[in-house]
Amino acid sequence: MLLRREIDRLRRIVTAISAVFTGAADTEVAVEAHQRAMDEAEGLADWYEFTITDVGEVVSVGAQVPEDLLGMVLDHRVSVKLDLERRIEQLLRDAEEIDTVFADIMRKAAAGEFDVEGSTLAEVAESAAAQADSPHDELLEKYQVASDPDGMTEWSPKWVGWLPGVPSMKVTASEAEMLNELQDRQGLKGVKAAYDIYKEALHQAEKTFDGKGGTDGHADAFRHAYWNAMMTQRFGEEWTQEYATAHERNPDSHPTPVAMDLHNNEVGRRIAVENPDASREELRNLVEQAVRDGEMVVVGTDGQLDHSDQVDLGDTRPTSKDNPWPTDNPERGGHRDPGEPDAYPERGY
Repeated sequence: MLLRREIDRLRRIVTAISAVFTGAADTEVAVEAHQRAMDEAEGLADWYEFTITDVGEVVSVGAQVPEDLLGMVLDHRVSVKLDLERRIEQLLRDAEEIDTVFADIMRKAAAGEFDVEGSTLAEVAESAAAQADSPHDELLEKYQVASDPDGMTEWSPKWVGWLPGVPSMKVTASEAEMLNELQDRQGLKGVKAAYDIYKEALHQAEKTFDGKGGTDGHADAFRHAYWNAMMTQRFGEEWTQEYATAHERNPDSHPTPVAMDLHNNEVGRRIAVENPDASREELRNLVEQAVRDGEMVVVGTDGQLDHSDQVDLGDTRPTSKDNPWPTDNPERGGHRDPGEPDAYPERGY
């Protein structure tokens, strides 16, 4: 009995040490990447005669500009300043995320919250490392949205009740509200443009990654990001963010695929913002590369969220009618309510 207790204690110690070691190694890599990005931003700021303060503010330190060049220089510097501010804002979020993830690993190790799995110490260590490296819990905490209190509804274009090439659709009540607002502001052309973007994302997802992982996998991640990237170009980032979030408020949806979609939607919008002049083909290639590089997340066969480069193509959760997600998810009652949509759709190209 004493020997078994000592073995169990040793397994718990190995689990904690392995988890912390893996977390520390991953944190070191993340910090180095963060520092490279910060150095790049500071280099850009220095080149255009800006400085970045300790609190992340971008301040001009430029010399006097000749009057005949003033307009052109100012326009360019305004653009550079906005780009720098977006970069610094993202870097600050990334730094906070790095700190939060490692702090959580340390807390779990200290509290003995990592599962002790495996029959040998090597297997125990491997299991702990995998748990420490998983972004599942962090993603579930960060990417969530409450169910629509008004549930689902059948939507079709107002007044006419139908539009060639645009069928009636079952959508959330808040999604229907935004589509009606889009029609009020941009007419049936705006509604048709939104539906065409949706269909284009579906079509390209079927072609990309050989269609593998069409639900909860790599093709699904591509579809959501490409959909959001195209909508951002056409309707603007704010409206797209609100609309894509409204789309995820189906009361029957499980928190895991919701978190996956919200994360991948965000990546797609960021790609569009960072590449405002990208063609559809360029945008498509950028989104596909982001999936391959692990910027997206997918659901593994264990039902856990993971980075898209850490799960083999086709080795994701086989979600289907025969293997659905649970539809009774009371935890969503505590998720964030985004409130009433208030962004206006822009007129992009």
